[in-house]
Amino acid sequence: MTSSPAPVQIRLDQDHDHRLLRALAEAPRGLPMDALARSRGPGLSDRCLIVALGAGRVVGAITMDPGTGVIVGPQVARHFPQQRIGEQLIVASERVAARYGRFELQAEPRGACAKLLQSLGYQPQGARLQRRFPRRRTRFGRSIAALNEQLGLPHDYGVRHRLPLQPEPKELVAAGPDKFARPQQMTALALRAWERMRAAAALDGVELQLVSAFRSVRYQAELIQRKLDDGQAIDQILAVSAAPGYSEHHSGAALDLTTPGSAVLEEEFASTAAYAWLKQQAASYGFLESYPENNRHRISYEPWHWCHRSGQQRHI
Repeated sequence: MTSSPAPVQIRLDQDHDHRLLRALAEAPRGLPMDALARSRGPGLSDRCLIVALGAGRVVGAITMDPGTGVIVGPQVARHFPQQRIGEQLIVASERVAARYGRFELQAEPRGACAKLLQSLGYQPQGARLQRRFPRRRTRFGRSIAALNEQLGLPHDYGVRHRLPLQPEPKELVAAGPDKFARPQQMTALALRAWERMRAAAALDGVELQLVSAFRSVRYQAELIQRKLDDGQAIDQILAVSAAPGYSEHHSGAALDLTTPGSAVLEEEFASTAAYAWLKQQAASYGFLESYPENNRHRISYEPWHWCHRSGQQRHI
């Protein structure tokens, strides 16, 4: 009797290019997990990668560009159920798109993917297949939409800036005082990674200092309102501050860092030994630089802002 295939887990893993999809086409039994790291391009892409994991291997993937609404794939390893995993990946891409405030996706009609997409309601629209899906916002999404409308922020902010909603975690842990002796909080996973990274930096003679971690949606809204009250223009504000509901600090996994002798939250941090160490080592502890120079989010360069992958990769 043939055993049933192992269940798969669908996960979002951002900022990859198409190399993983191409590799999957040649991998009958999937790819090892470290293929995710190898598929990360030399620079930030505009796509989210959504992967299917089974038995510790990548067995399927699809990419979705939240700015243009174009999906590529799905690609599923040959010895796995193509339709079932493919459907899961397409549905997951729609859920991820909704986090950005996008409720329409398009795809190139390629081979078996075209038949699968059409079975899920994608219809020919010019040279592509297209589907509009219901605007089923979560309670959090609805509250953020109402809040940002009240503040006068763009209704399509997430799509414009390629930023997804960042719900606040259910649990936070005390992370001790920051550089200014203020109590900080983050998720338990981010805290463990931060403590390991800070200790490793110290062994290399580099002192990393915490400036801020978790910030609530309410705090972000009050910050935006104060800037508006001071007469700042919306575009000026959104160039340096994410809209409420979209800040990585809401996730409890984002950290603002500094080092002795460097001005806090200033670009000069990029010229310090601490920043050079982070560029080389932070990824080993799960931290990524969110807003490098010329980033896709149209947010000013923030060399001090690093986010643990637990705030970027999520089960869907």
